[in-house]
Amino acid sequence: MIKNRNYKVLHNVNGYCLIGDLSSDKYQFYYKYKKDDKNIKVKKLKSIIVITSVLFFISIVFFSKIFLMPISNDVLYDNYYIPYNTLITTRSSENKQDSIKMMYDYILNKEYDKSINIISKEKNIVLQHFYLGVLFQDKGDYKKAIEEYQFVIRNNNNLFVEISMWYSGLCYLKIKDDKNAYYNFKKLSEGNNDNYYHISSQKILKNIYK
Repeated sequence: MIKNRNYKVLHNVNGYCLIGDLSSDKYQFYYKYKKDDKNIKVKKLKSIIVITSVLFFISIVFFSKIFLMPISNDVLYDNYYIPYNTLITTRSSENKQDSIKMMYDYILNKEYDKSINIISKEKNIVLQHFYLGVLFQDKGDYKKAIEEYQFVIRNNNNLFVEISMWYSGLCYLKIKDDKNAYYNFKKLSEGNNDNYYHISSQKILKNIYK
């Protein structure tokens, strides 16, 4: 067995080396060999895995922001809030319906004092609180609007409970009270009803409660 070999790389092209054994004056041993590229392959594989993982993470974050992130409360409110612009059929006289229409026209025109003057003459206490809720909601005073709607909901033997629950749910969104907003929309979404509030409440719940 020859010891103390003196190897020297004489030439290196494309991963192949020409090696000379210079340990002897009489003999020089040259041979061609391929570098062990196992480590190179492992390093390349690791690099590919790292790059793929980073790209996957970025795509997940991007996808989440675009498709999975909850819609903000303000956007939901704007998407689903429709001003109370239709008259609810009641047994009241035509003159009374005319006064309600006039009251609501004042609200639309931001003439709140004139609207309150008409509301204050309403003898039906439930209707009075409901229209005060409509007025305060239009003004952007959502907490006061909720108080008025809650009065209607507590006196639950009336035709305005569902719409009061819907409007108060939207007001809760505005004041960032997600717990009470969830409760209202959950109640409206239950059962087999297919009305507007039922379907829209289900959509709101899907958007903000994951």
